[in-house]
Amino acid sequence: MRNIVHIVLILNVIIMLYIEQYLVSILFTLMILIYRKREKTSKKKIKKSASISEDVAEAMASKIIFEAQQHRKVREDVNHLNIGSSKEE
Repeated sequence: MRNIVHIVLILNVIIMLYIEQYLVSILFTLMILIYRKREKTSKKKIKKSASISEDVAEAMASKIIFEAQQHRKVREDVNHLNIGSSKEE
């Protein structure tokens, strides 16, 4: 999709230059440059945020496992309390 947008904008620049519409061709050229600049900055952000070290990944995984175990314990305790209160009624 991005390549199609680039091609269309480039064709528009060529056509506008051919029919001597210089201001419009400058506008389309600026659009191409801005679009390319945004692509480059978005790719850099994705690359930086996607890489984490193995130590960090292991620490995150162990924390998730620990919290899941704690949640199960709390849920079991609550279920035991609910079962006991319903028997008394």
